[in-house]
Amino acid sequence: MKGTDQIKISGLQTAFLLVYTIMPTAILFVPGITSKYSKNDAWISTILAGCMGFGVAYLASILTRKYPSETVVQFSEKILGKWFGKAMGLIYALYFLYVGYFVQREFSDFMITFVLPKTPIEVVIATFTLLSAYGLYLGLEVLGRSNSVVAWIGFSALFFVIAFITKDMKLENLQPILQKTTWSEVFMGALAPGSWMSECAIIMMFAPYMDKPEKSLKMNFLAMTILTLILTLVVVSGIGVLGPELLGRLNFPFFNLVKYVEPAEFLERIDPIFITIWITGMVMKFSIYYFTGVLGIAQSFKLKSYRPLVLPTGLLLTALSLSSWENIIELKEFSRMVFPPSVLFVTVGCTFLLALGEWFRRLLKKENRG
Repeated sequence: MKGTDQIKISGLQTAFLLVYTIMPTAILFVPGITSKYSKNDAWISTILAGCMGFGVAYLASILTRKYPSETVVQFSEKILGKWFGKAMGLIYALYFLYVGYFVQREFSDFMITFVLPKTPIEVVIATFTLLSAYGLYLGLEVLGRSNSVVAWIGFSALFFVIAFITKDMKLENLQPILQKTTWSEVFMGALAPGSWMSECAIIMMFAPYMDKPEKSLKMNFLAMTILTLILTLVVVSGIGVLGPELLGRLNFPFFNLVKYVEPAEFLERIDPIFITIWITGMVMKFSIYYFTGVLGIAQSFKLKSYRPLVLPTGLLLTALSLSSWENIIELKEFSRMVFPPSVLFVTVGCTFLLALGEWFRRLLKKENRG
Protein backbone atom coordinates (compact mmCIF):
# COMPACT_ATOMS: atom_id res chain seq x y z
CA MET A 1 0.00 0.00 0.00
CA LYS A 2 1.18 3.48 -0.79
CA GLY A 3 3.26 4.68 2.12
CA THR A 4 2.75 7.68 4.32
CA ASP A 5 5.89 9.26 2.91
CA GLN A 6 4.17 9.46 -0.49
CA ILE A 7 0.69 10.65 0.58
CA LYS A 8 0.59 14.01 2.36
CA ILE A 9 -2.22 16.43 3.19
CA SER A 10 -1.85 19.72 5.05
CA GLY A 11 -3.22 20.47 8.51
CA LEU A 12 -5.91 22.81 7.11
CA GLN A 13 -6.97 20.21 4.56
CA THR A 14 -7.31 17.73 7.43
CA ALA A 15 -9.46 20.18 9.42
CA PHE A 16 -11.73 20.72 6.41
CA LEU A 17 -12.00 16.95 5.86
CA LEU A 18 -13.15 16.64 9.48
CA VAL A 19 -15.71 19.44 9.02
CA TYR A 20 -17.14 17.83 5.90
CA THR A 21 -17.20 14.47 7.64
CA ILE A 22 -20.00 15.95 9.75
CA MET A 23 -21.50 19.16 8.37
CA PRO A 24 -23.45 18.26 5.19
CA THR A 25 -25.86 15.83 6.90
CA ALA A 26 -25.81 17.49 10.33
CA ILE A 27 -27.20 20.83 9.09
CA LEU A 28 -30.14 19.03 7.47
CA PHE A 29 -31.16 16.67 10.29
CA VAL A 30 -29.83 18.10 13.58
CA PRO A 31 -32.12 21.19 13.90
CA GLY A 32 -35.29 19.10 13.63
CA ILE A 33 -34.10 16.23 15.83
CA THR A 34 -32.68 18.51 18.53
CA SER A 35 -35.65 20.89 18.73
CA LYS A 36 -38.00 17.90 19.13
CA TYR A 37 -36.38 17.25 22.53
CA SER A 38 -35.13 20.62 23.76
CA LYS A 39 -37.53 22.95 21.90
CA ASN A 40 -36.43 26.60 22.07
CA ASP A 41 -33.31 25.59 24.06
CA ALA A 42 -32.00 23.45 21.21
CA TRP A 43 -29.07 25.85 20.76
CA ILE A 44 -27.87 24.88 24.26
CA SER A 45 -27.96 21.23 23.14
CA THR A 46 -25.69 22.00 20.16
CA ILE A 47 -23.16 23.68 22.47
CA LEU A 48 -23.20 20.62 24.75
CA ALA A 49 -22.75 18.46 21.65
CA GLY A 50 -19.72 20.58 20.74
CA CYS A 51 -18.24 19.85 24.18
CA MET A 52 -18.69 16.14 23.50
CA GLY A 53 -16.91 16.60 20.18
CA PHE A 54 -13.99 18.36 21.87
CA GLY A 55 -13.67 15.47 24.34
CA VAL A 56 -13.50 12.85 21.58
CA ALA A 57 -11.13 15.06 19.58
CA TYR A 58 -8.77 15.19 22.57
CA LEU A 59 -8.78 11.40 23.09
CA ALA A 60 -8.28 10.69 19.38
CA SER A 61 -5.46 13.20 19.10
CA ILE A 62 -3.63 11.70 22.12
CA LEU A 63 -3.60 8.35 20.32
CA THR A 64 -2.48 9.83 16.99
CA ARG A 65 0.41 11.62 18.71
CA LYS A 66 1.53 8.31 20.29
CA TYR A 67 1.39 6.58 16.90
CA PRO A 68 1.93 9.33 14.30
CA SER A 69 2.73 6.98 11.41
CA GLU A 70 -0.16 4.51 11.89
CA THR A 71 -3.94 4.55 11.56
CA VAL A 72 -6.26 3.33 14.31
CA VAL A 73 -6.62 0.03 12.47
CA GLN A 74 -2.86 -0.48 12.70
CA PHE A 75 -2.07 0.76 16.21
CA SER A 76 -5.04 -1.04 17.81
CA GLU A 77 -3.02 -4.28 17.63
CA LYS A 78 -0.13 -2.67 19.53
CA ILE A 79 -2.44 -1.50 22.30
CA LEU A 80 -4.83 -4.46 22.68
CA GLY A 81 -2.76 -7.33 21.28
CA LYS A 82 -3.03 -9.16 17.98
CA TRP A 83 -6.54 -10.63 18.12
CA PHE A 84 -8.39 -8.02 20.20
CA GLY A 85 -6.56 -5.28 18.30
CA LYS A 86 -7.50 -6.75 14.92
CA ALA A 87 -11.12 -7.00 16.05
CA MET A 88 -11.05 -3.37 17.16
CA GLY A 89 -9.57 -2.28 13.83
CA LEU A 90 -12.34 -4.13 11.98
CA ILE A 91 -14.98 -2.46 14.17
CA TYR A 92 -13.67 0.95 13.08
CA ALA A 93 -13.47 -0.07 9.42
CA LEU A 94 -17.02 -1.46 9.43
CA TYR A 95 -18.25 1.61 11.31
CA PHE A 96 -16.92 3.87 8.54
CA LEU A 97 -18.78 1.79 5.94
CA TYR A 98 -21.92 1.80 8.12
CA VAL A 99 -21.96 5.60 8.18
CA GLY A 100 -21.19 5.51 4.44
CA TYR A 101 -24.37 3.70 3.41
CA PHE A 102 -26.39 5.84 5.85
CA VAL A 103 -25.07 8.93 4.03
CA GLN A 104 -25.98 7.35 0.67
CA ARG A 105 -29.57 6.98 1.77
CA GLU A 106 -29.78 10.48 3.27
CA PHE A 107 -28.53 11.93 0.00
CA SER A 108 -30.87 9.90 -2.22
CA ASP A 109 -33.97 10.57 -0.08
CA PHE A 110 -33.33 14.30 -0.19
CA MET A 111 -32.76 14.22 -3.96
CA ILE A 112 -35.92 12.27 -4.81
CA THR A 113 -37.95 14.44 -2.42
CA PHE A 114 -36.87 17.89 -3.63
CA VAL A 115 -34.81 17.63 -6.81
CA LEU A 116 -35.47 14.48 -8.85
CA PRO A 117 -38.89 13.15 -7.73
CA LYS A 118 -39.43 11.06 -10.88
CA THR A 119 -35.95 9.50 -10.92
CA PRO A 120 -35.61 5.97 -9.48
CA ILE A 121 -33.68 5.97 -6.23
CA GLU A 122 -31.35 3.27 -7.61
CA VAL A 123 -30.15 5.65 -10.34
CA VAL A 124 -29.48 8.44 -7.83
CA ILE A 125 -27.47 6.20 -5.49
CA ALA A 126 -25.54 4.52 -8.32
CA THR A 127 -24.49 7.86 -9.85
CA PHE A 128 -23.52 9.23 -6.44
CA THR A 129 -21.46 6.12 -5.60
CA LEU A 130 -19.64 5.93 -8.95
CA LEU A 131 -18.63 9.59 -8.67
CA SER A 132 -17.18 8.97 -5.21
CA ALA A 133 -15.48 5.75 -6.36
CA TYR A 134 -13.66 7.73 -9.04
CA GLY A 135 -12.39 10.09 -6.33
CA LEU A 136 -11.12 7.13 -4.30
CA TYR A 137 -9.10 5.85 -7.24
CA LEU A 138 -7.46 9.28 -7.52
CA GLY A 139 -6.41 9.11 -3.86
CA LEU A 140 -6.49 11.04 -0.57
CA GLU A 141 -4.41 13.98 -1.82
CA VAL A 142 -6.97 14.75 -4.53
CA LEU A 143 -9.83 14.36 -2.04
CA GLY A 144 -8.09 16.75 0.36
CA ARG A 145 -7.55 19.45 -2.27
CA SER A 146 -11.05 19.10 -3.73
CA ASN A 147 -12.65 19.20 -0.30
CA SER A 148 -10.81 22.42 0.59
CA VAL A 149 -12.32 24.17 -2.44
CA VAL A 150 -15.79 22.83 -1.62
CA ALA A 151 -15.38 23.87 2.04
CA TRP A 152 -14.62 27.54 1.33
CA ILE A 153 -17.56 27.80 -1.08
CA GLY A 154 -19.83 25.97 1.38
CA PHE A 155 -18.90 28.20 4.33
CA SER A 156 -19.50 31.34 2.26
CA ALA A 157 -22.91 30.13 1.07
CA LEU A 158 -23.96 29.05 4.54
CA PHE A 159 -23.15 32.35 6.22
CA PHE A 160 -24.74 34.22 3.28
CA VAL A 161 -28.01 32.35 3.89
CA ILE A 162 -27.88 32.87 7.68
CA ALA A 163 -27.12 36.59 7.24
CA PHE A 164 -30.28 37.07 5.17
CA ILE A 165 -32.37 34.97 7.54
CA THR A 166 -31.55 37.12 10.59
CA LYS A 167 -33.86 39.94 9.49
CA ASP A 168 -36.86 37.59 9.79
CA MET A 169 -35.90 36.06 13.12
CA LYS A 170 -38.19 36.47 16.12
CA LEU A 171 -36.11 36.49 19.29
CA GLU A 172 -39.18 35.67 21.38
CA ASN A 173 -39.08 32.18 19.81
CA LEU A 174 -35.84 31.60 21.75
CA GLN A 175 -37.35 32.64 25.07
CA PRO A 176 -37.72 31.87 27.91
CA ILE A 177 -34.41 30.06 28.37
CA LEU A 178 -34.68 26.75 30.27
CA GLN A 179 -38.28 27.44 31.31
CA LYS A 180 -40.10 25.14 28.87
CA THR A 181 -37.56 22.32 29.06
CA THR A 182 -35.61 20.43 31.70
CA TRP A 183 -31.89 19.73 31.69
CA SER A 184 -32.61 16.07 30.95
CA GLU A 185 -34.46 17.11 27.77
CA VAL A 186 -31.59 19.41 26.82
CA PHE A 187 -29.14 16.54 27.27
CA MET A 188 -31.36 14.24 25.18
CA GLY A 189 -31.40 16.93 22.52
CA ALA A 190 -27.59 16.95 22.61
CA LEU A 191 -27.31 13.20 21.95
CA ALA A 192 -27.91 13.30 18.18
CA PRO A 193 -25.67 16.30 17.39
CA GLY A 194 -23.14 14.92 19.89
CA SER A 195 -22.95 11.67 17.93
CA TRP A 196 -22.33 13.62 14.73
CA MET A 197 -19.67 15.75 16.42
CA SER A 198 -17.96 12.68 17.85
CA GLU A 199 -17.28 11.52 14.29
CA CYS A 200 -14.13 13.64 14.53
CA ALA A 201 -12.54 10.40 15.78
CA ILE A 202 -11.99 9.70 12.08
CA ILE A 203 -8.80 11.80 12.37
CA MET A 204 -7.18 8.57 13.57
CA MET A 205 -7.33 7.46 9.93
CA PHE A 206 -5.99 10.76 8.53
CA ALA A 207 -3.21 11.73 10.96
CA PRO A 208 -0.52 9.45 9.44
CA TYR A 209 -1.03 11.20 6.10
CA MET A 210 -0.66 14.74 7.49
CA ASP A 211 2.52 16.61 6.60
CA LYS A 212 2.72 17.55 10.31
CA PRO A 213 0.88 14.87 12.35
CA GLU A 214 1.82 16.61 15.59
CA LYS A 215 -0.80 19.25 14.69
CA SER A 216 -3.65 16.74 14.80
CA LEU A 217 -5.03 18.08 18.10
CA LYS A 218 -4.97 21.69 16.90
CA MET A 219 -6.69 20.80 13.60
CA ASN A 220 -9.29 18.67 15.37
CA PHE A 221 -10.10 21.51 17.76
CA LEU A 222 -10.31 23.94 14.84
CA ALA A 223 -12.80 21.64 13.10
CA MET A 224 -14.89 21.29 16.29
CA THR A 225 -14.96 25.07 16.78
CA ILE A 226 -16.18 25.62 13.20
CA LEU A 227 -18.82 22.91 13.50
CA THR A 228 -20.13 24.06 16.89
CA LEU A 229 -20.47 27.61 15.57
CA ILE A 230 -22.22 26.49 12.37
CA LEU A 231 -24.66 24.10 14.05
CA THR A 232 -25.54 26.63 16.76
CA LEU A 233 -26.19 29.35 14.16
CA VAL A 234 -28.30 26.98 12.05
CA VAL A 235 -30.40 25.90 15.06
CA VAL A 236 -30.85 29.49 16.33
CA SER A 237 -31.88 30.62 12.83
CA GLY A 238 -34.36 27.75 12.51
CA ILE A 239 -35.99 28.42 15.88
CA GLY A 240 -36.03 32.16 15.27
CA VAL A 241 -37.77 31.93 11.90
CA LEU A 242 -39.89 28.77 12.05
CA GLY A 243 -40.33 28.26 15.78
CA PRO A 244 -39.35 25.11 17.73
CA GLU A 245 -42.63 23.22 17.11
CA LEU A 246 -42.57 23.53 13.31
CA LEU A 247 -38.81 22.97 13.24
CA GLY A 248 -39.23 19.63 15.02
CA ARG A 249 -41.84 18.40 12.51
CA LEU A 250 -39.95 19.10 9.28
CA ASN A 251 -37.81 16.40 7.62
CA PHE A 252 -35.23 18.86 6.23
CA PRO A 253 -35.76 22.08 8.22
CA PHE A 254 -32.66 23.93 7.06
CA PHE A 255 -33.66 23.47 3.42
CA ASN A 256 -37.03 25.04 4.25
CA LEU A 257 -35.12 28.00 5.67
CA VAL A 258 -33.10 28.32 2.46
CA LYS A 259 -36.33 28.34 0.41
CA TYR A 260 -37.57 31.10 2.70
CA VAL A 261 -34.67 33.45 1.87
CA GLU A 262 -35.27 36.19 -0.71
CA PRO A 263 -32.05 38.21 -0.86
CA ALA A 264 -33.17 40.66 -3.56
CA GLU A 265 -35.95 41.38 -6.06
CA PHE A 266 -33.84 40.15 -8.97
CA LEU A 267 -32.87 36.95 -7.08
CA GLU A 268 -35.97 35.42 -5.52
CA ARG A 269 -34.80 31.83 -5.05
CA ILE A 270 -31.37 30.65 -3.97
CA ASP A 271 -32.30 27.06 -3.07
CA PRO A 272 -30.94 25.71 -6.42
CA ILE A 273 -27.57 27.25 -5.54
CA PHE A 274 -27.72 25.72 -2.07
CA ILE A 275 -28.63 22.29 -3.49
CA THR A 276 -25.68 22.40 -5.90
CA ILE A 277 -23.24 23.24 -3.10
CA TRP A 278 -24.83 20.69 -0.77
CA ILE A 279 -24.55 17.91 -3.38
CA THR A 280 -20.80 18.53 -3.72
CA GLY A 281 -20.50 18.49 0.08
CA MET A 282 -22.35 15.18 0.31
CA VAL A 283 -20.11 13.66 -2.36
CA MET A 284 -17.11 14.70 -0.27
CA LYS A 285 -18.63 13.33 2.95
CA PHE A 286 -19.46 9.98 1.42
CA SER A 287 -16.04 9.81 -0.26
CA ILE A 288 -14.33 10.36 3.11
CA TYR A 289 -16.20 7.49 4.76
CA TYR A 290 -15.93 5.30 1.67
CA PHE A 291 -12.15 5.88 1.62
CA THR A 292 -11.56 5.26 5.34
CA GLY A 293 -13.74 2.15 5.22
CA VAL A 294 -11.93 0.46 2.32
CA LEU A 295 -8.55 1.61 3.67
CA GLY A 296 -9.40 0.12 7.07
CA ILE A 297 -10.45 -3.21 5.53
CA ALA A 298 -7.28 -3.31 3.40
CA GLN A 299 -5.07 -2.61 6.43
CA SER A 300 -6.92 -5.18 8.57
CA PHE A 301 -6.14 -7.91 6.06
CA LYS A 302 -2.66 -6.58 5.14
CA LEU A 303 -3.55 -5.92 1.49
CA LYS A 304 -1.09 -4.02 -0.70
CA SER A 305 -3.71 -1.52 -1.92
CA TYR A 306 -7.26 -0.52 -1.06
CA ARG A 307 -8.19 0.13 -4.71
CA PRO A 308 -9.33 -3.44 -5.60
CA LEU A 309 -11.92 -3.11 -2.82
CA VAL A 310 -13.46 0.14 -4.09
CA LEU A 311 -16.04 -1.19 -6.59
CA PRO A 312 -17.16 -4.33 -4.69
CA THR A 313 -17.53 -2.27 -1.51
CA GLY A 314 -19.51 0.37 -3.41
CA LEU A 315 -21.93 -2.30 -4.64
CA LEU A 316 -22.35 -3.65 -1.10
CA LEU A 317 -23.00 -0.17 0.34
CA THR A 318 -25.55 0.56 -2.41
CA ALA A 319 -27.43 -2.67 -1.66
CA LEU A 320 -27.45 -1.92 2.07
CA SER A 321 -28.64 1.66 1.63
CA LEU A 322 -31.53 0.51 -0.59
CA SER A 323 -32.67 -2.32 1.69
CA SER A 324 -32.23 -0.83 5.18
CA TRP A 325 -35.08 1.74 5.17
CA GLU A 326 -38.50 1.77 3.56
CA ASN A 327 -38.94 5.53 3.37
CA ILE A 328 -37.75 8.89 4.68
CA ILE A 329 -39.88 8.60 7.84
CA GLU A 330 -38.01 5.43 8.84
CA LEU A 331 -34.71 7.11 8.03
CA LYS A 332 -35.53 10.11 10.24
CA GLU A 333 -36.53 7.86 13.15
CA PHE A 334 -33.33 5.88 12.66
CA SER A 335 -31.38 9.17 12.74
CA ARG A 336 -33.04 10.07 16.03
CA MET A 337 -33.17 6.74 17.88
CA VAL A 338 -30.61 4.28 16.47
CA PHE A 339 -27.85 6.19 14.73
CA PRO A 340 -26.65 8.30 17.73
CA PRO A 341 -26.02 5.42 20.20
CA SER A 342 -24.49 3.19 17.52
CA VAL A 343 -22.06 5.94 16.49
CA LEU A 344 -21.24 6.84 20.10
CA PHE A 345 -20.42 3.19 20.83
CA VAL A 346 -17.49 3.43 18.40
CA THR A 347 -16.44 7.07 18.49
CA VAL A 348 -16.67 7.47 22.27
CA GLY A 349 -16.66 3.92 23.66
CA CYS A 350 -13.99 2.30 21.48
CA THR A 351 -11.80 5.43 21.39
CA PHE A 352 -11.94 5.69 25.20
CA LEU A 353 -11.11 1.98 25.48
CA LEU A 354 -8.05 2.45 23.25
CA ALA A 355 -6.91 5.50 25.24
CA LEU A 356 -7.36 3.56 28.48
CA GLY A 357 -5.49 0.58 27.07
CA GLU A 358 -2.62 2.82 25.97
CA TRP A 359 -2.46 4.36 29.45
CA PHE A 360 -2.27 0.89 31.09
CA ARG A 361 0.35 -0.22 28.57
CA ARG A 362 2.55 2.77 29.35
CA LEU A 363 2.02 2.24 33.08
CA LEU A 364 3.09 -1.42 32.87
CA LYS A 365 6.18 -0.43 30.89
CA LYS A 366 7.21 2.01 33.60
CA GLU A 367 6.68 -0.58 36.33
CA ASN A 368 8.74 -3.18 34.43
CA ARG A 369 11.55 -0.69 33.98
CA GLY A 370 11.41 0.11 37.69
